[in-house]
Amino acid sequence: MRISVKFEGGLGDHVLANRFIPAILETYPGAEIHLFSDTNGSSFQSDVITSLYNFYKEVHLVKRKSEKYEILSQFGKENYPPHPPNLDDEQREYMESFDKFYNLHIDWLQWMDYEFPWQKYFSFFPTPHSDIKNFNHDKDYIILHIASDNRGNNHRMSKEYIHSIIKKCTKEYDVFLLSTDSTDDFVRKVCPDIDGVFVLKENINTVISACKSASGIFAIDSAIKYFGYTFNVPTLCWAKESTAAHSCPTSFKMRWLTFPLLTFPLEHDSNYMWGAMNNLINNNNNIFCPHLQEPELSNTLIRRRIWT
Repeated sequence: MRISVKFEGGLGDHVLANRFIPAILETYPGAEIHLFSDTNGSSFQSDVITSLYNFYKEVHLVKRKSEKYEILSQFGKENYPPHPPNLDDEQREYMESFDKFYNLHIDWLQWMDYEFPWQKYFSFFPTPHSDIKNFNHDKDYIILHIASDNRGNNHRMSKEYIHSIIKKCTKEYDVFLLSTDSTDDFVRKVCPDIDGVFVLKENINTVISACKSASGIFAIDSAIKYFGYTFNVPTLCWAKESTAAHSCPTSFKMRWLTFPLLTFPLEHDSNYMWGAMNNLINNNNNIFCPHLQEPELSNTLIRRRIWT
């Protein structure tokens, strides 16, 4: 069985699509998977995925005919250049010639209609096949991801708020603020010059290692939070689509905000945020009820305790 899959968008979209590959392989054991990555020519996303997972026989960078392709939907006319009919004819014909073809573009939601058990794997981020090195640091630390390369996400928060989060973290942990070339100016402007706070501007493999070894991760809505889920590290997310703690619109839950209970509005109360993170770290509870600490957590869960 030879299967082609089409991923699209940024690194986060690729990580999300990748979690459905085990579902496909459960349905078709031993299948040969070919990845068609639609990123307008960038190999970064597929390079990261294939450096972590050995699911893929080959990777093909998708070629588009034009950056303008009009579709008509319930939203009216839209320019949507990644639409399959706008792909290079020869490449599209090859992609669709496999025994099976799956369009795993997260935003399109076509994956909801396929026969493989995506529901079973929706909240599952597979452990990488590659050996991810530990990030060496002499003290436990928290990661803060406060700015992404995609400025369109508009997730920038105030210096005062970021300092309030850092201040709470540094009582027990060191803090690493993630930075890239495009976010470095902002990150360094808001990074306080105090002991135990560092800017981590490294390649993505080092960042993934840092996520694996962290005690906890605070992140805006971006790819970084998915690595927290992958390594079972307590991870809380700020998202502009969230209007109340532990919630997000269903449409975003189905796409990018997989765990609403771990999702918060931008600049949500820093005391509450730190309390939730502290609960997750100390209660071995990375998903459920982050706002509860013991004994309230056990009481809410009706967790049986033996009296002595």
